[in-house]
Amino acid sequence: MVVRRVGIPVFALVAGLSCGGGSSPTGPNAQPTGNPTATPTTPPAATATPVPAGATSCPFGKGTLDADCGVSRSMYVADVDRAITELVRRRPEIFNQNEEVGTGGYRVVNTAEYFTGVVQQLQGMGFCAESDGFQSIQLKKGNEFSEKYAILTSSGFIRRGEGSYRDSCRPAIFPVDDIERLESVRVHFFSIRCPEGIPAPDNAEKKLPVGCTGYVSATPKDRNNKYVPPSIHGDQVFWEIFQGEGENLARVSDFPGQPFNKVVDAVAAGYFTMCATVKNVRGCFGFDTFHY
Repeated sequence: MVVRRVGIPVFALVAGLSCGGGSSPTGPNAQPTGNPTATPTTPPAATATPVPAGATSCPFGKGTLDADCGVSRSMYVADVDRAITELVRRRPEIFNQNEEVGTGGYRVVNTAEYFTGVVQQLQGMGFCAESDGFQSIQLKKGNEFSEKYAILTSSGFIRRGEGSYRDSCRPAIFPVDDIERLESVRVHFFSIRCPEGIPAPDNAEKKLPVGCTGYVSATPKDRNNKYVPPSIHGDQVFWEIFQGEGENLARVSDFPGQPFNKVVDAVAAGYFTMCATVKNVRGCFGFDTFHY
């Protein structure tokens, strides 16, 4: 269950309450020591998803995440191609022009400079533009609509023409403040480890046998259920642990060096809940502790 965009309420907290800080997290994907029975499936660290380029210099103002997006007739494909062509001319060191897939589809040897350069070219042409830094750019010339183009192939070559067009959004979907990108916090098991003789449940079953250790992660998500990197959500997480009155169902401890993860040891049978809040967005997770 996730509860979206609420203020942090004051609750009576029980054992296990902590507030993240200290070293910067690498995303809620650190693995437990020892031999866990499952491998975490949380997304990669923030370095895989750079902060959008150009989002702070848009002369047309903010966009909205409530836009209606879909494939239609592209309006700016020729402008995007022209920006790429000019960048190749001005910054040839970004490309290996001895490798080419299609006309002008050179290999990109410096991805960061490629996206920064294309955004700057488009801005010089009167567009508001930003990139995700590894695949796509978005551009607009007002807030009526915006378009997205995927200008880099998975093998690292320039993608041009109509094949690069992805969708149009009405009204324009960007730029938005970083906090607007955070929609929910998914709290979940990413691994369960049990002693010999006790089979470990699947993470998705939301069950933790007494005597077993569960590893819980708080994963910030956007409205498309995609991972939001620490460069946007920061390194602070507020954990709340709730138990049945008078019960001592589990011991909760910190995961070393990773404030977005917790270690849970089941000690008695019952129902246990825990919540995590990131930038006023709160998610909760409930699971059964039981005797095998």
